[in-house]
Amino acid sequence: MLLLAISLLSVSLLTADCRLMALMGVKPYKSGVNTINCDGRDNSYNPVSSGIYFIRINTGTESHTQKMLMMK
Repeated sequence: MLLLAISLLSVSLLTADCRLMALMGVKPYKSGVNTINCDGRDNSYNPVSSGIYFIRINTGTESHTQKMLMMK
């Protein structure tokens, strides 16, 4: 996601049926292209299973969702 200005982002990992698996953080990101790493763990620090997940990025004014394939 290309940010045009410094933004506070909320990044969430969701299951295929849109249940929240992990809140990966709410923090400011600089303008430009940023990288967000997923360690493959849920909110309880348990490893998630292989499968299809969604990453939701919320800026407060916009929300973007991307499909992700977790492979172990």
